[in-house]
Amino acid sequence: MFHGRKKEAFKAPTPEEVQATQEKLDKIVLINTTMLAKRNAKEYTQESLAQTEKFSVLSPDFNTLWNYRREIITHLFQSMDAKARLEMVKAELMMLIKGIKRSPKSYTLWYQRQWAIEIGLVEEAKLIE
Repeated sequence: MFHGRKKEAFKAPTPEEVQATQEKLDKIVLINTTMLAKRNAKEYTQESLAQTEKFSVLSPDFNTLWNYRREIITHLFQSMDAKARLEMVKAELMMLIKGIKRSPKSYTLWYQRQWAIEIGLVEEAKLIE
């Protein structure tokens, strides 16, 4: 017994499971390649932000994804007023809550949440001033 669970013998994956895993991997590789190309081209748009959100569902532990997402948000902040920035931070936190529910042990999600909260506090302080 390990943590109250009975140890089970290894079961080889079925051909359907292998196929499903391969399809998911192919999708991750395609999105990853596209995302990295956009990051290298310094494409900081709402569409890029939406794409990183979709990719975060497939692979939440990919650090480069979150770094790129922070770059996009920071770039978009330059053309927004404090209220719009605060709304963007709230949307980011709501997206992160969904991700954390799916993958509660993902350190990258928790670190992104911490970053979003810190940015939100700064933006809220600007509104108060």
